Amino acid sequence: MGFVNGIRPCPHETITTGDTTTPNPAHHIWVRQDQLLLNAILGSISPSIIPSCDAWTALANIYAKPSRGHIMHLKGVLTNINKENPEDLTVKILIGMSDEFRDISSAVRARDSPISFEELHEKL
Repeated sequence: MGFVNGIRPCPHETITTGDTTTPNPAHHIWVRQDQLLLNAILGSISPSIIPSCDAWTALANIYAKPSRGHIMHLKGVLTNINKENPEDLTVKILIGMSDEFRDISSAVRARDSPISFEELHEKL
């Protein structure tokens, strides 16, 4: 619940000891867990079960607001994107998927490593 309500904030990306800066393993673990929880929440909520637009808006305001750490992570990822690589193609495919492929899309997004285009094609 700490991920959802902000009690468990994202650790810094690096740890500085004296003059040495090293990657913080707790940051990677936190980002991974945050993504898994976000995908689980968004994957389990369907607009068809929400009786009103107000309820859907309230849920989106509570659960879909990204943390500061999440925003920084996404900006870093966007900065390092290379055009026309297989992962970009996978992202374009996932964005264009309809609700009937929600389970596959959630599983692909939750992976630790990128899925190859061939493996994604096979799963679809």
